[in-house]
Amino acid sequence: MQRAAIRKQAEDLGLWLMPLDGKPPPETAEPPDCDPLDDKVVNPLIEDAAKQQSLDPKLLHAMIGAGSPPSGLAPCPPKEPRD
Repeated sequence: MQRAAIRKQAEDLGLWLMPLDGKPPPETAEPPDCDPLDDKVVNPLIEDAAKQQSLDPKLLHAMIGAGSPPSGLAPCPPKEPRD
């Protein structure tokens, strides 16, 4: 019952929680239709943010890269989910 309540709260916030069976979520969003940002633009932003927060830039690179498509970071949002 508590797990259901947590899932409901996460859904209300627009978050996704991994199912208990461990299966990954289905792809629900189309890839963005804009070009990815060049590393020359992204790297200084990451370096500055890491410095401001006293973090290792490698950590931010890893965290951002983990959620990015292989094609790179795109400055526009993904398209609406598919039906």
